[in-house]
Amino acid sequence: MVSSPASYELAGEWGEYGQKVDGASSLTDSRANTEAMAAAGSDIAQKVLGLDIEGFTDWTIPARDVQELQYRHFKPTTDANYAWNRDGENHSSVPTGDLYTEESPVQTSFEAFKAGGQEEFQPRAYWSSTQRSADNAFLLVFVDG
Repeated sequence: MVSSPASYELAGEWGEYGQKVDGASSLTDSRANTEAMAAAGSDIAQKVLGLDIEGFTDWTIPARDVQELQYRHFKPTTDANYAWNRDGENHSSVPTGDLYTEESPVQTSFEAFKAGGQEEFQPRAYWSSTQRSADNAFLLVFVDG
């Protein structure tokens, strides 16, 4: 039986405010970013790297462009998307991710990821492992992108 999201989602600090973490700026390499965070003392990154869920031990905090694909393919609701500035732009994906519109991306077709499903992303912000500056990292809001 698969656990509910609340039972394995972790919450915690990304890292120390004002600390630039060398090796945590990749838009696509979730493993390298998470390992760099852990080496710099991030408690949440250390917990993620130590996870064992049903025998799977290769967990990471997703990099920015990986996280964008999670929203694009596993959007839980039919709510309109935030379509401002460069939201949805993903040069790392194949094909290249287009900007969001209010209608696209659409709600996922995977029942487990839809609102109320076992794997649903909660309607809140999720930090990525991609550090933007010493004071900030990229995040994605799983309400509207």
